[in-house]
Amino acid sequence: MAACNSGEREMIDLFERYGVDSVLDYGNHIQDYAERLTRAEITDLPDGTYAFTDHIDGLGHNPETIYLKAKVIVKGDAITVDWTGSSPQVEAGINPYFPFTKAASYAAIRSVMEADIPNCHGFTRPITVVAPLGCIVNPVFPAPCGARGITGYRIIDCLMGALSQAVPERVTADSNGGSTLPTIAGYQNGKPFVFCETFMGTWGGAIEHDGQAGVPHMGANQSNVSIEMIEADYPIRIDEYGMVPDTGGAGRHRGGLALVRQYRILADRAILNVRSDKRKFPPHGLFGGKEGSPSTNLINPGDQERVFPVLTVEVEKLKQGDVFRHIMSRGGGYGDPLEREPGLVLEDIITEKVTPKHARREYGVVIDLSGMVPAIDATATETLRGEMRKGL
Repeated sequence: MAACNSGEREMIDLFERYGVDSVLDYGNHIQDYAERLTRAEITDLPDGTYAFTDHIDGLGHNPETIYLKAKVIVKGDAITVDWTGSSPQVEAGINPYFPFTKAASYAAIRSVMEADIPNCHGFTRPITVVAPLGCIVNPVFPAPCGARGITGYRIIDCLMGALSQAVPERVTADSNGGSTLPTIAGYQNGKPFVFCETFMGTWGGAIEHDGQAGVPHMGANQSNVSIEMIEADYPIRIDEYGMVPDTGGAGRHRGGLALVRQYRILADRAILNVRSDKRKFPPHGLFGGKEGSPSTNLINPGDQERVFPVLTVEVEKLKQGDVFRHIMSRGGGYGDPLEREPGLVLEDIITEKVTPKHARREYGVVIDLSGMVPAIDATATETLRGEMRKGL
């Protein structure tokens, strides 16, 4: 309401200063200008049909895979995105209503364009998005939509896979798949509490750099809640929060590292619900890069640990002292790992992102640990990489 009131006030001010006709003329000009830029960008793309299939692991303890199938058809100065073949809508809140599907599709296409196109309806005019009624990306009433974000992320991921065939230099390898949403609720001193956060995130490697870690998905503008805020406001203690070594998908440019967050319950009782993904289908690599590691949900990690579903349809009852541990999936690698600069591998070792054992196994880089600081054994590295290329 505040945003609408502010918009109304500023629009009235524009009309009073410049006149209604002038403001509307300029508004139409911006739409037309955005359309011309977009069509020019599309014309530069190679004509063709680029298809890709992505997945959501599914719901509950016995998940059935949810498929997202996209065809990106580039013809002249227009694009059609066709979602025919995607899974039917589901009886859980991850169905995105069709305008949301269109918005996610526009975001993916916009991300591979180089011009500074105004963010307005004119950009969307050359892009047609189609999907059969009743499918996961175009549901019909009464499909629940409250947790649709995960499918929006996967729409973008799927289109990145398709667009990698047309413009490989403009996309990244697969990301961790968007935010994990843990919800912990209960009563503390007779008062209810509900903790829910969007836990982000890691990107895949790109043609010019490694994947980023600790950043939101392309389809989001969220950040992780600080430990201090969680512990000050809720009966929860964060036992661990950080990056997990050896988890970036190997590649000429590796994927970003997985993040871990561990929550300990301080209330007498609580319930847990989780929305996560990318366990059965980890993030894919591109052009020889390796896939990222899968995500993990654990209750009371250790000897008595229990694996928790990626997407829950029922709550888990917890008691004081119980622990929920989430390790998100990592980003996929971009390019052949044996082409990674040994100096970059050494830098990852010094910063504790990679261990010497992982460097040898995934990158064929041999590290000399005999001195005061780690160093590259250039001769051994050349020999080992030669053997790995021959499959020895």
